[in-house]
Amino acid sequence: MPYEAVNAYTVLVGESGSVTTVSVHGSAQEAWRALAEAVRSRSTSWMPRYSEAAVLADRWRRGAPERRFWQVSAHQLQVMVPATGTVPARPVSPPPTRTGTRSPQRWRPRWRGHAPAGSAG
Repeated sequence: MPYEAVNAYTVLVGESGSVTTVSVHGSAQEAWRALAEAVRSRSTSWMPRYSEAAVLADRWRRGAPERRFWQVSAHQLQVMVPATGTVPARPVSPPPTRTGTRSPQRWRPRWRGHAPAGSAG
């Protein structure tokens, strides 16, 4: 199978002593938008809606720089991608066909150990 490079972006936002938020995104725009939303949700003061995410994050971090942190990282992942639209390497066998009739033998229970009293089993 061929490999394809896929871009992924991670966003970390947190404060020491509390839960760190980590999220993964498929585009840089989504990642920066997620950072802005995470900072707005953690901030007690008003944050402008259309400011740059990094500006908002830095402003939020300045409130307690020894405790607060944020990071946006870009990653390039090598992913195996199956070939599509090609003929399979081995042909798919047709489903089995039914021939004849049912077996004349009837189903009988199989007893484990000893058969119950009175059975010929």
